[in-house]
Amino acid sequence: MEQLLLLRPSKWLNFLAALIVSIAALFCEANAADLLPVPDVAYVTDTANILTPEQKRSLEAKLASFESKVGSQIAVIIVPSTNGEPIEDYAHRVGDQWKLGRKNVGDGLLFVVAVNDHRVRIDVMRALEGIIPDVTASRILNEAVLPAFKTNNYYQGINQGLNRIFARIEAGNLPAPDAKSSDEGNWNIYDPDEALWDQPWVAVIFIGFVITMMLRELMGRKSAPIAGLAVGGLSAFIMQSLTAGIIIAIAVVIIAMSIP
Repeated sequence: MEQLLLLRPSKWLNFLAALIVSIAALFCEANAADLLPVPDVAYVTDTANILTPEQKRSLEAKLASFESKVGSQIAVIIVPSTNGEPIEDYAHRVGDQWKLGRKNVGDGLLFVVAVNDHRVRIDVMRALEGIIPDVTASRILNEAVLPAFKTNNYYQGINQGLNRIFARIEAGNLPAPDAKSSDEGNWNIYDPDEALWDQPWVAVIFIGFVITMMLRELMGRKSAPIAGLAVGGLSAFIMQSLTAGIIIAIAVVIIAMSIP
């Protein structure tokens, strides 16, 4: 009988799912409010103001010329700090919003510098993963970028890093740029298939629901604290927010205790 109930929708099941959705969405939004905003897409974004106007224009012209010649879209973003967010996560957020690279090619690259954090990252899209793998990106940074950064010569470091990146991409045999879509000032959009699992709250809802239901069926109401601890810990890890994890844990305990 209990197995049949598991397979049959019920009011408390819908309530549980709806509540977990609401809590997860609420705290994803709250956590997102603390993140550094993503600026508008541009060849060079310098919110840290480490480049002179002439240096910024030089890099912008360099990147625009490379895109026109080769097709790959590269952008440089410089910030004072990522405000505690790992630079990898910040780069992914910017890349997800900017969607650099040609449509159906995916040859975008993001060069991220967090000045006060002393962090720098080269983040590549799908088509460039084999051309500039992590080991190559690390070598470019260590050999061409960081030595100049250590003397506060950020323009030189970025410029030298771009030269090395250009050389790798040009040797990568990517499709030639399409002259019909090379209008100056336009940004092509690379729109890869984005899995639903890329959204953290979806993972929290699904996995949290499964954990809660399994423990409930195995142990009854006494499983509530265990379910709360498991789901709360998982939520804090996935959503990168201890506060969200604690409140979701409390909500799971209350829900698990209230199910008849």
